[in-house]
Amino acid sequence: MTMTSYCSARVSGSGPGVEVLPSGDIVTTAAFTPGQVTRFPAYATDEGTRPGPLRSKNPIWVTIYGTKCLTTPAPTTTLTTTTTPRPTTSKNIAAFGGTKEDWAIGAIIVGVLLCLLCLFMLIKYGIPAMLRSYRKTRNPPARHARHTHPQNPGRA
Repeated sequence: MTMTSYCSARVSGSGPGVEVLPSGDIVTTAAFTPGQVTRFPAYATDEGTRPGPLRSKNPIWVTIYGTKCLTTPAPTTTLTTTTTPRPTTSKNIAAFGGTKEDWAIGAIIVGVLLCLLCLFMLIKYGIPAMLRSYRKTRNPPARHARHTHPQNPGRA
């Protein structure tokens, strides 16, 4: 169990067979027997400079229960036999659902369909937009219906 310390605080406390380190880690100093219960207070201490180190008024009560240690069973040995795999032929692969390259065929089909979709969108929307833009720059509309020409000043 680790207690997170904020700022510069320390935790202190101890009980029979247990000690709390300043970092908040709880360490056993003696062996526990199954069923043994140890309860002890732990205090937080702030190491501030003004007004000085402060200790918490109310302790945190830590309770530790001793339980029986479970031993891991000895590893069992198993007899393994080596078998030779059956040779793979195209007939066997087809019987189990195809080849390993089936994903590539699907990816190619999807890629071709996406290219066709892009070509369709370009023809339907891109080329007409380019032509409209080209026509506007080549033949701009007249600004005014009446204006004077320098070659023919009498024309109005």
